[in-house]
Amino acid sequence: MSTMNEAEEHLLNVIRQYPKGASEDALVKDLETVEKDDIVYLVNSLSEKGYVDFVTVGKQLLFKARDINEANKTRDLNQNEKIVYNFIKSEKAKGIWIKDIKSKSGLHLQVVADCIKTLEKFKLIKSCKSVKNPTRKLYMLFDLTPSEEITGGAWYTDQELDVAFIEGLAEMTFKFISSKSYPKLSAVAQHLQKQKQGMMSASMRKHDEDDEELAFTETQPIFPPDHTGYATTKDVHAFLKRSGILKVDLAMVDVQMLVDRLWYDGKVTRIRRLGAGGFESRGDAEWNGRDLSSEEDEDDDGDEEIVQMWMYRA
Repeated sequence: MSTMNEAEEHLLNVIRQYPKGASEDALVKDLETVEKDDIVYLVNSLSEKGYVDFVTVGKQLLFKARDINEANKTRDLNQNEKIVYNFIKSEKAKGIWIKDIKSKSGLHLQVVADCIKTLEKFKLIKSCKSVKNPTRKLYMLFDLTPSEEITGGAWYTDQELDVAFIEGLAEMTFKFISSKSYPKLSAVAQHLQKQKQGMMSASMRKHDEDDEELAFTETQPIFPPDHTGYATTKDVHAFLKRSGILKVDLAMVDVQMLVDRLWYDGKVTRIRRLGAGGFESRGDAEWNGRDLSSEEDEDDDGDEEIVQMWMYRA
């Protein structure tokens, strides 16, 4: 990379004070003793030497100092390679398709392809595939991690939906919610319950599902109406993190998807606890479309906090 003279070095230090980029007006104001034409000349010189990029924000042209390490890596690129590199860089972790680079840059497709080959050779960029368009290669800077939009997030492994992983977590979530849905029986109570269940007649065991559910609830102790210890999505999230089986970091919204799945399958019932006391179990129709990714919200009057809670439907 070419060396800078004293005037260029001073201007670069001023530009670095503007992380998002310095406008021409800002530089003229900060460098009162330097003529505007001289500032333009110095900025162009810094750009040619690889120290400054021109960026457009809205309709405004800004001058942005380049990271010194990046500048060293890209100093030997030709003009077309720099153009392609900058378009790839601008898309960050979302990546960009080769035909989009061609469209935006105006370069011939073969020229873009040759530039990409050079950039990959020097490990300045890398390619990856998107779960939405598996046949398309997307390009991003070499050191970036692809966004969830590309990888599919926690539920995908190597661009494939990890069904076994999802099923395993759903089962663990179900067991955890179940463990907090009913009072734990003492050893004596468990023995008595088994005796009572053993005395059930064969005809009782042949009842329909509703009768079986009723029979279960008659022998299984339940919490009082004002119980506040049912599992919340936040509890499930903490439990899964403690379990040590997670291959990736699950966000709260990911855990909410697991709990929603159990609800859709009829395995759990949603219970809303009102901050002022009292519980309300909501039917499916009332909950459809509700955003339950947040554990806390306010009611229409703004007087009470509503905590979304989950319980196992026996």
